[in-house]
Amino acid sequence: MIPYGTVPSGVPATTFSDPAPIVLATGSNASASQIYGGSNAFFTNHLKNGISKQGNVFLEKAFGSHGQWLAALGYSFSYSDNLANRNWPLQSMQNIPSATLSSWLGQYVASNGATNPANLQVQNPWQPAAGPLLPFTGTLTGRTIPQFVTLYPYPLLYSSGAGVDESNGFAGYNSLNARLSHSFAAGLHLEFNYTWSGNSTTPAPRLRMARVSTPAVPSAAHRRI
Repeated sequence: MIPYGTVPSGVPATTFSDPAPIVLATGSNASASQIYGGSNAFFTNHLKNGISKQGNVFLEKAFGSHGQWLAALGYSFSYSDNLANRNWPLQSMQNIPSATLSSWLGQYVASNGATNPANLQVQNPWQPAAGPLLPFTGTLTGRTIPQFVTLYPYPLLYSSGAGVDESNGFAGYNSLNARLSHSFAAGLHLEFNYTWSGNSTTPAPRLRMARVSTPAVPSAAHRRI
């Protein structure tokens, strides 16, 4: 058995018998490269208290010779705001100018789908052109990176899963309710109910449109908001 592969064979960085490495804390050093590029969920400093409201109003009318029929019509609602949402994408291909996306789309079509310009490797502007690499994490560790990353508004926060925890979720429900009932002799009761309702909620965070491993076709015509 070849433990570390064929030529060029791998070299183990460490073993279980080695002492645990000490990773120095970055503290308040905002220039420490190792705090950038990770798949972290950041959070806003302005989280809001969640709000939930609900109510209903009904109108009922008894009729018949002995009031044995009862008709009711009502409206019910519930509304929630400032709900916590998890790991909402910080940025995506939607943040890149439309002219650039259109140009990339043209190049993609011209190459018959063989080349996605969004993922072409370019010099990583946050790494030196030569010499030891800075200890970034994620995609930023490489000397080259996909060129779409350099066009993001916050490229140092790019990674495959970086997002933000906020409190801008919402949910709503509205319904129209109708009821008709009749009381018979010997305790028999007949009732009909109908509800017509609709609801809305915070959409799922599906704004990510490009990854290094699964390149997306750049398109300005298919932006989603």
